[in-house]
Amino acid sequence: MLIVSGEAEPTNRQTTDPYTFLLQTDLPEQVDAVRRALEDVRIPHRTGLIAGSTPAVVFSVPDWQLDDARLAVSAVFDFEAARRDQKFPWRAVQAVSSLIAVHFALVFWMIASGAPGRLLIVHGALLKGRMLDEPWRLLTSLVVHIDPLHVFWNGASMMAFAVPLMTDLRYARTGMIYLASGVGGSLAALAFAAPGTLIAGSSGAVAGLFGAWVILQTRRDRLAPLTGRARVRTIGIAMLVLPSLISPMTSAGQSVSVSSHLGGLATGMTIGAVISGSLLRRIRADR
Repeated sequence: MLIVSGEAEPTNRQTTDPYTFLLQTDLPEQVDAVRRALEDVRIPHRTGLIAGSTPAVVFSVPDWQLDDARLAVSAVFDFEAARRDQKFPWRAVQAVSSLIAVHFALVFWMIASGAPGRLLIVHGALLKGRMLDEPWRLLTSLVVHIDPLHVFWNGASMMAFAVPLMTDLRYARTGMIYLASGVGGSLAALAFAAPGTLIAGSSGAVAGLFGAWVILQTRRDRLAPLTGRARVRTIGIAMLVLPSLISPMTSAGQSVSVSSHLGGLATGMTIGAVISGSLLRRIRADR
């Protein structure tokens, strides 16, 4: 139950700093969400307890900050309602599947065509010492993969993290995170690679998607606390993904550019923090 009003006043208006009733709720998760929202915008508040069969917590704020407080808590419940009303993101799944299909098509063509196909790796992958003359490799290396298994694992990770980002941040922002993280990962890989080393694959970009997803989940939890199950699931996913980002070898014995993963991860987390922060501020400004 949630009651929001600006009429009642549980405190004495004769004080020098009168407080006005903001809302009351009997749900613990909403109590935490409201408290965090008010603290985020630095609005002082008082709480009281209404006894009964179902005890409820009452929030009050200074008179002159009532409107700002309403904006802050309305963003909390708007965010929570939008999350409940989300439908299965078929279009996002289709978009990611299309990109994965392109990656598979390129790697199968490379295998089938033999030597001409291997030129795709030679001319499209990252190569230290050639970036000033061939800067396009920062982008072409994102669609060049060594074999189908390489595409499969990158594609599975892309599906896991790109789809929720597309749902929350939309396609353009998710695409920007993907490309920027891919470039950031490529630059980090080149910084630590030995001369003449070829580096291919979209794992740096995928690591960036993971980083942005972690930031988004963190911001979401601050705005509208996750359920215990959702929090455990988030932590579990992060614990499963992180070891693969810092491992220098795959299970098949192929070398992995850890610096690319970490560079993409840092880029994705940075951009995700900027984007999610601006979106939350816009929610409050537009209310």
